[in-house]
Amino acid sequence: MTPNDPAEQKAQRLRIQRFSLAAFSYLVGGVLLLAVSVLGSGEIPLTPAVAAVFVALVVVANLGFYVLLRSGANLRFRDPSLTIPQMAFGIALITYLIYFAGPYRGLLSIFYLAVMTFGLFHLNTRQLLGISAYTVACFTLMAVLLKLRHPETVSFLDLFAQLAVISGLLPWFAVLGGHISTLRRRLVEGNRRLEQALEQIRQIAIRDDLTQVFNRRHLMDLLMHQKAIADRGQYRFSLCMLDLDYFKRINDNHGHLAGDQALRVVAEILHEQVRVGDILGRYGGEEFLVLLSETTLMGAVETAERLRQQIERNSAEHMPHKLPVTASIGVTEYAPGESIETALGRADRALYRAKGAGRNCVRMEPPPSNDPVPRAAVPS
Repeated sequence: MTPNDPAEQKAQRLRIQRFSLAAFSYLVGGVLLLAVSVLGSGEIPLTPAVAAVFVALVVVANLGFYVLLRSGANLRFRDPSLTIPQMAFGIALITYLIYFAGPYRGLLSIFYLAVMTFGLFHLNTRQLLGISAYTVACFTLMAVLLKLRHPETVSFLDLFAQLAVISGLLPWFAVLGGHISTLRRRLVEGNRRLEQALEQIRQIAIRDDLTQVFNRRHLMDLLMHQKAIADRGQYRFSLCMLDLDYFKRINDNHGHLAGDQALRVVAEILHEQVRVGDILGRYGGEEFLVLLSETTLMGAVETAERLRQQIERNSAEHMPHKLPVTASIGVTEYAPGESIETALGRADRALYRAKGAGRNCVRMEPPPSNDPVPRAAVPS
């Protein structure tokens, strides 16, 4: 995925939201620490200087993470969520507070589990065990520093007991979290496959198997939708009904495979030529229907002539034995308030006029409500 991919943009927004939640938690913790250091009774030896260092570390580190996420630089990493770096920073920060927490060190150690929960749905068992080992190493280093600098204020047995609990609890939590993470990944993958299967079923239901354009049933649904919009008076569309010339002769003389190829080639040419907002479908047999949105009758005649020329020029090179393929096209414009069947009937009559005029040409039939179109403007 690229940074401009909609799915990646959605994932990036989610990463920023999760980061914002973590940053808010740090902010709340910093405010509480400042309050304890200023208003506390002295049972927790957190001085304003310690709280200030904590706040400074939080601000600097979170600004760094925010810049990486907002700039998209995080996408260069194997884990764009930066889960492990953020967890490592949080564990180091908790260890810093435990160093100054006095008799409340054991209570603060519980927050290690909160940090582990942060990676519960993103990391596998091996990664969580690595974070557990990192946590134990941080606590061990903190305990050694305490014993060296303040031997009179700490109990070796208390520190050893806390270390033993952490060393036993975190690996078990990592194994459990890894199992949950595996189940989550399987669930996500299962949902993704289910969505793909549903989309495939949907495409099968609305597309013609041979040409991969819309089938007649879905085409009629789309036409009814376009009719509902046009009947409000702020939208217009025209119809081009196209029929391959001498299609039965192609099947009889060259086989049904050649006929199938002719249908595929024409469908591909039409698909390449129509606009994004237009609708293309196989109306039946060797007939195709093109709905040209926001197009007048004369604009549709010009478009139909261009389509006819493209088929005549480009179809043979994709056909066996360079077999030429041409098409006749009937054109009409939808009149607001009429039925789709009425509009299709006009397009069909125009198509048969094109067939009667020698094929490989365009004919049109205006709706009764339209002003007469000058004869010189219409291909004869």
